Amino acid sequence: MDSWSFRLANVLVGNKPGEAALECQFIGPTLKFQKDSLIAVTGSDMQPTLDGEKIAMWESIAVRAGQTLVLSFAKNGARSYIAVSGGFATEISLGSRSTFHKAGVGGVEGHAIAEKQILPVGEAKKTESGGTIKEEHKPVFSSDKHWNIEVVLGPNDDWVDDEGHKRFLSSDWRLSGKSDRTGFRLDGPEWTF
Repeated sequence: MDSWSFRLANVLVGNKPGEAALECQFIGPTLKFQKDSLIAVTGSDMQPTLDGEKIAMWESIAVRAGQTLVLSFAKNGARSYIAVSGGFATEISLGSRSTFHKAGVGGVEGHAIAEKQILPVGEAKKTESGGTIKEEHKPVFSSDKHWNIEVVLGPNDDWVDDEGHKRFLSSDWRLSGKSDRTGFRLDGPEWTF
C-alpha cells in the first residue's frame, strides 16, 4: 500500500525494487534469523529492535544468525516493510509472491505468517550494511490523521452526477474499517447519481 517505502527497503538490501518483502500492518512481527542476513525496515515507525536494542529505520542493517528482530505497533502511518537481501523465496502465484488472504493464495501457503513458521529466503545479493535513505527521499506520514490524496476518474465515473463529483472532491472522508488491499471504502456524505 506504500509502494515507495516497499521499494526503498528492497534497494537498501541490494534486491530489485519489486522483490518479495514483508508488509506489516499496524503491528509488526518477531523474527528470529537462522542465518546471517542483511535487512532494512522502512515505512511506518514500528520501533524496530534487534536483540532488544533499537535499530535505525531506512538503512541496511547486518543481522547475525540467532538474532531476533521485533517490530512493535505503528506510531504513525499504518504499514512497515521488512526486506531481506535475496528476498522471500515463496512460490509465485498469479505473477506475484504476495498473499491474498480472502482467496487463500500466494505467499506462504496462502495465509498470514504463523508463529514458528520458517520463511524461505533467496540467495543474498548484498552483504554490506550501512546504506541509508536520505531524509528528502522518505515519505511524509501525517501526524494528525488527515491526508490529502490524489484521485483520478475511473471507468464508471459517469455513474455519479456532477453534484456527486463536486461533493466527493470537496468533502472530508473517513477510511472505513472494511477497506483492504482490493480497495478503500470511504465513509462520508451520501452519493448522488
